Amino acid sequence: MSSNGPSLSRRSSLADYISAIPRPRLASLRSRKSTASLHTKAPEKQDWEKVLAYGQRVRSVAYVESSGNIHPSILPLLDEHKPVQYILPNLTSLTWKVESAAALERSRMFLGPRVEAVTLEVGAARSPKLNDILEEIASHKGLTAFAFTLHTNLPEDLTERFHDNVALEKSIVPLTRDCRRLHTLGVVVNAAELENDEVYATRAVCSRSLLRLHVGHSWVRNPLQTAVLLSHLAPYLETLKYFNEKNRAGIVEANAQAWQRVAELLPHLQHIRLSERKLQPPPAQYVPPPKADKSVDATVSTADASVSAHPEVVEFAVQAEPVLVELGVQIAPEMADMSIDATPVFVEVEVMAVPEHSEQSVDAVPQTEEKGTGTYHLPQLF
Repeated sequence: MSSNGPSLSRRSSLADYISAIPRPRLASLRSRKSTASLHTKAPEKQDWEKVLAYGQRVRSVAYVESSGNIHPSILPLLDEHKPVQYILPNLTSLTWKVESAAALERSRMFLGPRVEAVTLEVGAARSPKLNDILEEIASHKGLTAFAFTLHTNLPEDLTERFHDNVALEKSIVPLTRDCRRLHTLGVVVNAAELENDEVYATRAVCSRSLLRLHVGHSWVRNPLQTAVLLSHLAPYLETLKYFNEKNRAGIVEANAQAWQRVAELLPHLQHIRLSERKLQPPPAQYVPPPKADKSVDATVSTADASVSAHPEVVEFAVQAEPVLVELGVQIAPEMADMSIDATPVFVEVEVMAVPEHSEQSVDAVPQTEEKGTGTYHLPQLF
Protein backbone atom coordinates (compact mmCIF):
# COMPACT_ATOMS: atom_id res chain seq x y z
CA MET A 1 0.00 0.00 0.00
CA SER A 2 1.29 3.43 -0.90
CA SER A 3 0.11 6.61 0.76
CA ASN A 4 1.14 10.16 1.37
CA GLY A 5 0.63 10.00 5.14
CA PRO A 6 3.13 9.19 7.88
CA SER A 7 4.48 5.67 8.25
CA LEU A 8 2.70 4.05 11.20
CA SER A 9 3.80 0.46 10.87
CA ARG A 10 6.11 0.81 13.89
CA ARG A 11 5.74 2.46 17.26
CA SER A 12 4.29 5.99 17.06
CA SER A 13 2.39 8.40 19.19
CA LEU A 14 -1.36 8.80 18.99
CA ALA A 15 -0.84 12.32 17.67
CA ASP A 16 0.85 10.88 14.56
CA TYR A 17 -2.19 8.77 13.86
CA ILE A 18 -4.63 11.64 14.36
CA SER A 19 -2.61 13.75 11.94
CA ALA A 20 -3.89 11.46 9.19
CA ILE A 21 -7.37 13.01 9.50
CA PRO A 22 -7.75 15.62 6.72
CA ARG A 23 -7.99 19.30 7.56
CA PRO A 24 -9.97 21.14 8.73
CA ARG A 25 -11.73 18.38 10.67
CA LEU A 26 -9.35 18.01 13.58
CA ALA A 27 -6.36 20.08 12.57
CA SER A 28 -6.96 22.76 15.18
CA LEU A 29 -7.77 20.23 17.92
CA ARG A 30 -4.29 18.70 18.13
CA SER A 31 -3.03 20.94 20.90
CA ARG A 32 -4.47 22.26 24.13
CA LYS A 33 -3.01 25.65 23.30
CA SER A 34 -4.84 26.09 20.00
CA THR A 35 -8.08 27.51 21.41
CA ALA A 36 -8.54 30.35 18.91
CA SER A 37 -10.66 28.44 16.42
CA LEU A 38 -11.79 24.99 17.52
CA HIS A 39 -13.58 22.90 14.92
CA THR A 40 -15.91 20.36 16.46
CA LYS A 41 -17.20 18.89 13.20
CA ALA A 42 -16.81 15.13 13.16
CA PRO A 43 -14.91 13.41 10.32
CA GLU A 44 -17.11 12.55 7.38
CA LYS A 45 -17.35 9.22 5.61
CA GLN A 46 -14.60 9.93 3.10
CA ASP A 47 -12.34 11.12 5.95
CA TRP A 48 -12.84 7.86 7.88
CA GLU A 49 -11.80 5.81 4.84
CA LYS A 50 -8.31 7.31 4.97
CA VAL A 51 -8.08 7.09 8.77
CA LEU A 52 -9.14 3.42 8.85
CA ALA A 53 -6.67 2.61 6.07
CA TYR A 54 -3.86 3.97 8.25
CA GLY A 55 -5.28 2.08 11.25
CA GLN A 56 -4.72 -1.24 9.50
CA ARG A 57 -0.95 -0.58 9.53
CA VAL A 58 -0.55 0.51 13.15
CA ARG A 59 1.03 -2.09 15.44
CA SER A 60 2.10 0.00 18.45
CA VAL A 61 0.89 3.34 19.76
CA ALA A 62 1.50 5.48 22.84
CA TYR A 63 -0.53 8.26 24.45
CA VAL A 64 0.71 10.48 27.29
CA GLU A 65 -1.97 12.90 28.42
CA SER A 66 0.44 15.24 30.20
CA SER A 67 2.38 15.95 26.98
CA GLY A 68 -0.53 18.07 25.72
CA ASN A 69 0.01 17.23 22.04
CA ILE A 70 -3.62 16.15 21.65
CA HIS A 71 -6.55 18.33 22.58
CA PRO A 72 -8.91 16.62 25.10
CA SER A 73 -11.84 17.09 22.70
CA ILE A 74 -10.41 14.74 20.08
CA LEU A 75 -10.70 11.41 21.91
CA PRO A 76 -14.43 11.81 22.74
CA LEU A 77 -15.03 12.89 19.14
CA LEU A 78 -13.32 9.79 17.75
CA ASP A 79 -15.03 7.51 20.26
CA GLU A 80 -18.52 8.80 19.53
CA HIS A 81 -18.30 8.89 15.72
CA LYS A 82 -16.03 5.94 14.87
CA PRO A 83 -17.68 3.65 12.29
CA VAL A 84 -16.09 0.48 13.72
CA GLN A 85 -15.52 -0.84 17.23
CA TYR A 86 -11.69 -0.72 17.03
CA ILE A 87 -10.06 1.89 14.79
CA LEU A 88 -6.69 0.12 15.22
CA PRO A 89 -7.68 -3.54 14.72
CA ASN A 90 -4.11 -4.85 14.31
CA LEU A 91 -2.64 -3.08 17.34
CA THR A 92 -0.38 -5.33 19.44
CA SER A 93 1.18 -2.87 21.92
CA LEU A 94 -0.55 -0.02 23.76
CA THR A 95 1.01 2.52 26.14
CA TRP A 96 -1.60 4.67 27.91
CA LYS A 97 -0.52 7.20 30.56
CA VAL A 98 -3.31 9.46 31.79
CA GLU A 99 -4.23 11.69 34.68
CA SER A 100 -8.00 12.02 34.25
CA ALA A 101 -10.69 9.37 34.55
CA ALA A 102 -12.23 10.40 31.21
CA ALA A 103 -8.98 9.83 29.32
CA LEU A 104 -8.59 6.42 31.00
CA GLU A 105 -11.96 5.25 29.71
CA ARG A 106 -11.05 6.25 26.14
CA SER A 107 -8.35 3.60 26.11
CA ARG A 108 -10.99 0.93 25.56
CA MET A 109 -11.42 1.79 21.86
CA PHE A 110 -7.77 0.74 21.31
CA LEU A 111 -7.95 -2.60 23.18
CA GLY A 112 -8.42 -4.63 20.03
CA PRO A 113 -8.42 -8.43 19.81
CA ARG A 114 -4.69 -8.65 18.91
CA VAL A 115 -3.29 -6.64 21.82
CA GLU A 116 -0.40 -8.50 23.46
CA ALA A 117 1.35 -5.86 25.59
CA VAL A 118 -0.28 -3.08 27.63
CA THR A 119 1.44 -0.39 29.69
CA LEU A 120 -1.14 1.43 31.80
CA GLU A 121 -0.35 4.32 34.13
CA VAL A 122 -3.11 6.13 36.00
CA GLY A 123 -2.75 9.26 38.08
CA ALA A 124 -4.31 10.03 41.43
CA ALA A 125 -7.79 10.51 39.93
CA ARG A 126 -9.49 7.17 40.61
CA SER A 127 -11.94 6.15 37.87
CA PRO A 128 -15.09 4.24 38.84
CA LYS A 129 -14.63 2.11 35.70
CA LEU A 130 -11.03 1.15 36.44
CA ASN A 131 -12.04 -2.36 37.44
CA ASP A 132 -13.99 -2.81 34.19
CA ILE A 133 -10.99 -1.73 32.13
CA LEU A 134 -8.68 -4.07 34.03
CA GLU A 135 -11.11 -6.91 33.50
CA GLU A 136 -11.22 -6.18 29.77
CA ILE A 137 -7.42 -6.19 29.57
CA ALA A 138 -7.24 -9.46 31.52
CA SER A 139 -9.74 -11.06 29.11
CA HIS A 140 -7.19 -10.94 26.28
CA LYS A 141 -5.94 -14.53 26.06
CA GLY A 142 -2.97 -13.45 23.96
CA LEU A 143 -1.72 -10.98 26.59
CA THR A 144 2.02 -11.51 27.18
CA ALA A 145 3.03 -8.33 29.03
CA PHE A 146 1.13 -5.97 31.29
CA ALA A 147 2.65 -3.09 33.28
CA PHE A 148 0.25 -1.27 35.58
CA THR A 149 1.13 1.82 37.63
CA LEU A 150 -1.46 3.37 39.91
CA HIS A 151 -0.69 6.36 42.09
CA THR A 152 -3.22 5.17 44.66
CA ASN A 153 -3.96 1.80 46.26
CA LEU A 154 -4.28 -1.18 43.92
CA PRO A 155 -7.72 -2.80 43.52
CA GLU A 156 -8.28 -5.59 46.02
CA ASP A 157 -9.39 -8.15 43.41
CA LEU A 158 -6.56 -7.51 40.96
CA THR A 159 -5.10 -10.92 41.74
CA GLU A 160 -8.26 -12.76 40.75
CA ARG A 161 -8.69 -10.75 37.55
CA PHE A 162 -5.27 -11.68 36.18
CA HIS A 163 -5.12 -15.20 37.56
CA ASP A 164 -5.07 -16.77 34.08
CA ASN A 165 -2.43 -14.38 32.72
CA VAL A 166 0.26 -13.94 35.38
CA ALA A 167 0.63 -17.35 37.00
CA LEU A 168 4.12 -17.91 38.39
CA GLU A 169 4.94 -20.86 36.17
CA LYS A 170 3.70 -18.80 33.02
CA SER A 171 5.43 -14.68 33.29
CA ILE A 172 9.03 -17.24 34.71
CA VAL A 173 9.18 -20.78 32.92
CA PRO A 174 9.64 -19.39 29.38
CA LEU A 175 12.51 -17.22 30.64
CA THR A 176 14.32 -19.96 32.53
CA ARG A 177 13.89 -22.36 29.63
CA ASP A 178 14.87 -20.09 26.72
CA CYS A 179 17.19 -17.50 28.31
CA ARG A 180 20.08 -19.70 29.38
CA ARG A 181 22.29 -16.73 30.43
CA LEU A 182 19.64 -14.79 32.36
CA HIS A 183 21.05 -13.87 35.79
CA THR A 184 18.74 -11.03 37.00
CA LEU A 185 14.97 -10.88 36.63
CA GLY A 186 12.30 -8.46 37.86
CA VAL A 187 8.71 -9.50 37.24
CA VAL A 188 5.25 -9.22 38.83
CA VAL A 189 3.49 -12.57 39.05
CA ASN A 190 0.55 -14.30 40.66
CA ALA A 191 1.97 -17.10 42.79
CA ALA A 192 -1.31 -18.97 43.10
CA GLU A 193 -1.97 -22.69 42.95
CA LEU A 194 -0.24 -24.57 40.13
CA GLU A 195 -2.48 -25.50 37.23
CA ASN A 196 -0.62 -28.81 36.78
CA ASP A 197 2.60 -30.57 37.85
CA GLU A 198 4.06 -30.95 34.36
CA VAL A 199 6.68 -28.30 35.12
CA TYR A 200 8.35 -30.72 37.56
CA ALA A 201 8.60 -33.48 34.95
CA THR A 202 11.56 -31.95 33.11
CA ARG A 203 14.82 -30.25 34.00
CA ALA A 204 14.83 -28.31 30.74
CA VAL A 205 13.09 -25.42 32.54
CA CYS A 206 15.77 -25.20 35.27
CA SER A 207 18.15 -22.26 35.10
CA ARG A 208 21.74 -22.46 36.32
CA SER A 209 22.31 -18.74 35.62
CA LEU A 210 19.41 -17.02 37.42
CA LEU A 211 20.84 -15.55 40.63
CA ARG A 212 18.62 -12.55 41.48
CA LEU A 213 14.82 -12.32 41.39
CA HIS A 214 12.68 -9.27 42.27
CA VAL A 215 8.93 -9.94 42.43
CA GLY A 216 7.87 -6.45 43.54
CA HIS A 217 4.30 -6.40 44.83
CA SER A 218 3.41 -9.85 43.42
CA TRP A 219 0.73 -11.94 45.08
CA VAL A 220 1.35 -15.25 46.78
CA ARG A 221 -1.03 -17.71 48.43
CA ASN A 222 0.98 -20.77 49.43
CA PRO A 223 4.56 -19.83 50.48
CA LEU A 224 5.70 -23.47 50.71
CA GLN A 225 4.47 -24.40 47.24
CA THR A 226 6.00 -21.23 45.79
CA ALA A 227 9.36 -21.98 47.42
CA VAL A 228 9.29 -25.53 46.05
CA LEU A 229 8.62 -24.26 42.54
CA LEU A 230 11.38 -21.65 42.73
CA SER A 231 13.84 -24.26 44.00
CA HIS A 232 13.10 -26.27 40.86
CA LEU A 233 13.22 -23.37 38.39
CA ALA A 234 16.16 -21.52 39.95
CA PRO A 235 18.13 -23.88 42.24
CA TYR A 236 21.08 -21.46 42.32
CA LEU A 237 19.03 -18.33 43.14
CA GLU A 238 20.89 -16.19 45.70
CA THR A 239 18.67 -13.12 46.19
CA LEU A 240 14.89 -12.86 46.39
CA LYS A 241 13.50 -9.32 46.74
CA TYR A 242 9.96 -8.03 47.18
CA PHE A 243 8.15 -4.91 48.30
CA ASN A 244 7.32 -4.49 51.96
CA GLU A 245 5.98 -1.73 54.14
CA LYS A 246 9.51 -0.38 54.70
CA ASN A 247 10.41 0.28 51.06
CA ARG A 248 7.02 0.80 49.42
CA ALA A 249 3.82 2.35 50.76
CA GLY A 250 0.39 0.92 49.98
CA ILE A 251 1.46 -2.72 49.61
CA VAL A 252 -0.61 -5.66 50.84
CA GLU A 253 0.95 -6.77 54.11
CA ALA A 254 -0.21 -10.36 53.71
CA ASN A 255 1.74 -10.71 50.46
CA ALA A 256 4.88 -9.20 51.98
CA GLN A 257 4.74 -11.64 54.89
CA ALA A 258 4.18 -14.56 52.52
CA TRP A 259 7.22 -13.63 50.41
CA GLN A 260 9.24 -13.35 53.58
CA ARG A 261 8.29 -16.93 54.35
CA VAL A 262 9.29 -17.97 50.81
CA ALA A 263 12.69 -16.35 51.26
CA GLU A 264 13.20 -18.29 54.49
CA LEU A 265 12.23 -21.67 53.02
CA LEU A 266 13.97 -21.34 49.68
CA PRO A 267 17.64 -21.94 50.75
CA HIS A 268 16.75 -25.19 52.51
CA LEU A 269 14.73 -26.47 49.58
CA GLN A 270 17.50 -25.51 47.17
CA HIS A 271 20.01 -27.52 49.22
CA ILE A 272 17.74 -30.58 49.16
CA ARG A 273 17.09 -30.12 45.44
CA LEU A 274 20.77 -29.94 44.51
CA SER A 275 21.65 -32.87 46.78
CA GLU A 276 19.06 -35.05 45.11
CA ARG A 277 20.30 -34.12 41.67
CA LYS A 278 23.84 -35.08 42.60
CA LEU A 279 22.62 -38.59 43.44
CA GLN A 280 20.85 -38.91 40.13
CA PRO A 281 22.80 -39.99 37.07
CA PRO A 282 23.63 -37.09 34.83
CA PRO A 283 21.41 -36.74 31.83
CA ALA A 284 22.68 -38.41 28.71
CA GLN A 285 24.85 -36.09 26.72
CA TYR A 286 23.38 -35.07 23.47
CA VAL A 287 25.23 -36.70 20.63
CA PRO A 288 24.44 -35.34 17.22
CA PRO A 289 23.70 -37.91 14.55
CA PRO A 290 26.64 -38.89 12.34
CA LYS A 291 27.06 -36.96 9.18
CA ALA A 292 28.82 -37.86 5.96
CA ASP A 293 29.49 -36.01 2.78
CA LYS A 294 27.95 -37.69 -0.20
CA SER A 295 27.79 -36.69 -3.80
CA VAL A 296 25.24 -37.60 -6.36
CA ASP A 297 25.96 -37.87 -10.09
CA ALA A 298 23.25 -35.74 -11.58
CA THR A 299 24.43 -35.95 -15.22
CA VAL A 300 21.45 -36.37 -17.47
CA SER A 301 21.69 -39.31 -19.89
CA THR A 302 20.51 -38.53 -23.40
CA ALA A 303 19.91 -40.79 -26.43
CA ASP A 304 19.02 -40.20 -30.09
CA ALA A 305 16.04 -42.10 -31.45
CA SER A 306 14.28 -42.05 -34.83
CA VAL A 307 10.82 -43.16 -35.86
CA SER A 308 9.73 -44.33 -39.34
CA ALA A 309 6.60 -42.45 -40.24
CA HIS A 310 5.75 -43.61 -43.82
CA PRO A 311 1.96 -43.69 -44.14
CA GLU A 312 0.26 -46.75 -45.65
CA VAL A 313 -1.88 -45.85 -48.71
CA VAL A 314 -4.96 -47.87 -49.83
CA GLU A 315 -7.02 -47.29 -53.00
CA PHE A 316 -10.78 -47.62 -52.69
CA ALA A 317 -13.56 -47.02 -55.28
CA VAL A 318 -17.25 -46.42 -54.75
CA GLN A 319 -20.10 -47.01 -57.30
CA ALA A 320 -21.98 -43.74 -57.38
CA GLU A 321 -24.51 -43.99 -60.28
CA PRO A 322 -27.77 -42.34 -59.28
CA VAL A 323 -31.15 -44.01 -59.80
CA LEU A 324 -33.37 -41.98 -62.22
CA VAL A 325 -37.20 -41.98 -62.20
CA GLU A 326 -39.47 -40.29 -64.83
CA LEU A 327 -42.66 -38.66 -63.57
CA GLY A 328 -45.34 -36.73 -65.56
CA VAL A 329 -47.95 -34.35 -64.24
CA GLN A 330 -51.31 -33.44 -66.01
CA ILE A 331 -51.58 -29.67 -65.91
CA ALA A 332 -54.61 -29.05 -68.29
CA PRO A 333 -57.30 -27.19 -66.35
CA GLU A 334 -60.86 -28.40 -66.31
CA MET A 335 -63.38 -26.06 -68.07
CA ALA A 336 -67.22 -25.80 -67.90
CA ASP A 337 -69.84 -23.73 -69.86
CA MET A 338 -72.26 -21.60 -67.82
CA SER A 339 -74.76 -18.84 -68.90
CA ILE A 340 -75.79 -15.88 -66.74
CA ASP A 341 -78.99 -13.83 -67.12
CA ALA A 342 -77.77 -10.21 -67.25
CA THR A 343 -81.05 -8.42 -68.12
CA PRO A 344 -81.34 -5.33 -65.94
CA VAL A 345 -84.40 -4.88 -63.79
CA PHE A 346 -86.37 -1.65 -64.47
CA VAL A 347 -88.61 -0.02 -61.86
CA GLU A 348 -90.90 2.97 -62.56
CA VAL A 349 -91.43 5.48 -59.78
CA GLU A 350 -93.70 8.54 -59.93
CA VAL A 351 -92.99 11.62 -57.90
CA MET A 352 -95.54 14.39 -57.11
CA ALA A 353 -93.69 17.56 -58.20
CA VAL A 354 -96.35 20.32 -58.09
CA PRO A 355 -94.57 23.55 -57.13
CA GLU A 356 -95.94 25.68 -54.33
CA HIS A 357 -97.03 29.19 -55.47
CA SER A 358 -97.52 32.32 -53.37
CA GLU A 359 -98.61 35.83 -54.33
CA GLN A 360 -97.08 39.04 -53.00
CA SER A 361 -97.63 42.69 -54.07
CA VAL A 362 -95.13 45.49 -53.85
CA ASP A 363 -95.94 49.24 -53.75
CA ALA A 364 -93.76 50.61 -56.54
CA VAL A 365 -95.05 54.27 -56.71
CA PRO A 366 -91.97 56.47 -56.61
CA GLN A 367 -91.86 59.32 -54.07
CA THR A 368 -91.62 62.72 -55.80
CA GLU A 369 -90.65 66.12 -54.52
CA GLU A 370 -91.01 69.48 -56.23
CA LYS A 371 -88.19 72.01 -56.13
CA GLY A 372 -87.81 75.45 -57.77
CA THR A 373 -84.67 76.38 -59.68
CA GLY A 374 -83.51 79.97 -60.45
CA THR A 375 -82.04 80.59 -63.88
CA TYR A 376 -79.70 83.48 -64.68
CA HIS A 377 -78.67 84.46 -68.13
CA LEU A 378 -75.31 86.07 -68.67
CA PRO A 379 -75.02 88.71 -71.32
CA GLN A 380 -73.14 87.66 -74.36
CA LEU A 381 -70.22 89.70 -75.39
CA PHE A 382 -69.32 90.20 -78.95
